[in-house]
Amino acid sequence: MYHGKPDQFGAPQLERRLQAMLGHIDFGNGTPTADAVSTALKLDLRMSGRQDGPAVVQALSDDEIISVAAELMWIYEHANVEIVLPLGTIVKSRRLGDVRFGDETWLMDAGRPGLHPMESMRRGAHGPNLALLLAQIKRLTRNLACRRIGLPSPIFIVERDDRHLLHFQPCEEAGGVVLQRCANGTDAPRFASASPAQILAFAESIVADMRSLWKRRKAIALRTKEVRDIVDPAAARHGCEVQLVAVDLSHQRDAERIDMYVHYLGVDEAMRTGPVLDFIPCRDHISSKSYGAPAGVSYRPRDLAELRTLGADGRIDGIAAAVADAAPGGAAAVFAELATAYEATFEISTTVKPMFVTLYWRDGVIRAEISMAGMLDWCGTNLEITGHILPETVKDMLPGRSVDTVASIPFACSSKVKRVHELGWGIRLELEVEERLIDLTTGRIWDDPTSKRP
Repeated sequence: MYHGKPDQFGAPQLERRLQAMLGHIDFGNGTPTADAVSTALKLDLRMSGRQDGPAVVQALSDDEIISVAAELMWIYEHANVEIVLPLGTIVKSRRLGDVRFGDETWLMDAGRPGLHPMESMRRGAHGPNLALLLAQIKRLTRNLACRRIGLPSPIFIVERDDRHLLHFQPCEEAGGVVLQRCANGTDAPRFASASPAQILAFAESIVADMRSLWKRRKAIALRTKEVRDIVDPAAARHGCEVQLVAVDLSHQRDAERIDMYVHYLGVDEAMRTGPVLDFIPCRDHISSKSYGAPAGVSYRPRDLAELRTLGADGRIDGIAAAVADAAPGGAAAVFAELATAYEATFEISTTVKPMFVTLYWRDGVIRAEISMAGMLDWCGTNLEITGHILPETVKDMLPGRSVDTVASIPFACSSKVKRVHELGWGIRLELEVEERLIDLTTGRIWDDPTSKRP
């Protein structure tokens, strides 16, 4: 039976043996080889389900353990290859560093022991890989004029989707524009799972952006002024301010006209004072009169005032409220995190494999994203279940039933099935999901008395 953590399998003597044999080497990014092999063998035990599994693993010879280590290092360094672990678990790499054990993705996390479920890992730039990236940028620009732009810092902003970015300081020579890059530019599934070679390639790409910005700084300064002439009046009309104008040159290093981004200080997706993002394309002839400010600048401040009169911090949908109650630390801990953060991620133990949950803010509503690899994916109002093909007679009976009576999920949820869609490889349940008010401090959830009801 699986209870959420693969490190509950195995014996201390095997751990000591792995450390003695492999403790002096790592995967090249600070991930100790002994710990990675330990995780792989424990996953093999869990996924194989073999009763004799512990005895077989304990009986592995030194040569067999070294072979497992070599194959594991090989598969994390190459794309589109496959290995088989001692108990039969098939491990495949789809792209560099993106490795699946069965139908679960487990990644390296630079400098951290073991392998880790992709869903549990931070998305932004941080840790040893960030330090390596900054060191590479500094080295590559040592003799270049663009070194004056400095080094980037990670930021996280939410506007319709979540964006982990890297921002430089404003470049005064380019009109005060901020050079920007997405932090996921390593091609690895997570920034922390990128190899040193991927970090170097990312650094080289960022330096190319820096050189382009410095070379074209006068033209970019003019474009920055055009954008400020459009957005500053809008900010003034709505009583907020423009924090910065940013440019991502990774796909427009030689473009004659340049797309830009604006970061306002307004009412963010979590209904708090925070950054609000807008995109200003070069292809549209936007003037200060025709420009429409984003929601966090225009109408969301009014929505925030209404929420405060109701004593609420925001809204929460029925799925997010239900799964929050099943969080290991309880709903109160999750809500406390969401009171200051844009999202909260946790894991729910099941008898088969981990269920990963992310509760996140979007336009003042807390929503849920839930996944169990190879079994189900739940986002917004849609639940996709893998491997279920239903007869028409059964499918017709599902609408109107609560989802927890239809799908095997480890929490109670009363949201009703609205429609059922066949996917070929499974089914999609379209759900009716209500939204209610929430006070994050007390955890109180209640109906909106101002909503119009039939």
